[in-house]
Amino acid sequence: MKLPISVAIVCKDEEDRIEPCLASCGFADEIVVVDSGSQDRTLEIARRYTDRIHAREWTGWRDQKQWAAAQCRNDWVFTLDADEVVSDALRDEIAAEFAAGPKASGYDMPRQTWYQGRWIRHSGWYPDRKLRLYKRSAAKFGGDDPHEVIEVPEPVGHLHGDLIHHTYRDLRHQALQLVRYAWVNAEARRARGKRFHFTDLLFRPPWACFKSYVLQQGFRDGMPGFIIGVMVGYYTFLKYARLWEMGGQGKR
Repeated sequence: MKLPISVAIVCKDEEDRIEPCLASCGFADEIVVVDSGSQDRTLEIARRYTDRIHAREWTGWRDQKQWAAAQCRNDWVFTLDADEVVSDALRDEIAAEFAAGPKASGYDMPRQTWYQGRWIRHSGWYPDRKLRLYKRSAAKFGGDDPHEVIEVPEPVGHLHGDLIHHTYRDLRHQALQLVRYAWVNAEARRARGKRFHFTDLLFRPPWACFKSYVLQQGFRDGMPGFIIGVMVGYYTFLKYARLWEMGGQGKR
C-alpha cells in the first residue's frame, strides 16, 4: 500500500546514481523530479518511475528544493537528493509511523555515507541526521546554500533507519564540488554582511581538520577518514579565502 507521501528530487546529469534513488521510493504514492538541464540519460531513467517531471533552471539548493516541494500533491513530502537511497529499514519505519498516525510535523533520520570504498562511521559524517520527511504546510526552508535546512515546529520525530548516501564519485569530483560549495557559501555569508577576518582564514581550516580527524574520530575510518579531514579543512580555507577575495564588508 502506497503512503500519502510525495518524494521530491532535484537533479542534473545523474544517470549513474538516480535509478537506485527512484527505485527506493516505491512506498510513496508520488515522485516529483525537478531537473535543471540534464544532458545524459537522467530524464530517460526518471520516466520509468514517474511522469511528474519538471524542467527548471537551477536557482540554488534551497530555492530549488522548496520549489520542488511546492509541486507535490501531498502535504507530506520527503526531500531527496539523486545520490541518496531510502534503506529498507527506513522505509519500514516510515510505514509503521504512518500506520499509527504521524505524531510530529517532521522527522529526521541518520544518513550513512559510502565514500572511497567503505561506509563512513565517524569523521562528523555519521549519524549526520537530516530532517527530510515533513508536512509541507508546517515547514519552511532556511540555512545558507549549499547547506539548506528544513525547519518545522517542535516536536521533531526521530527515525532510526539509515538514509543511504552515495557521495562524491571520486576525488576529482569531490574537489570540484567543494570549490563550488565554498564559493556559494562565501557569497551567502557576504550577502548577510559577514566580513573577512584573517584569524578565520588562519585558524578555522586547521581546526576543522583537527575536529573531523581527531575529535570526531575520523582516524577510525582509515585513509578515507584522513582524506575527509583534509578536505574539510580545504573547504573551510576556500570559503574564507573567497570571502577575502570578494572584499566582504559589513557587520560580523
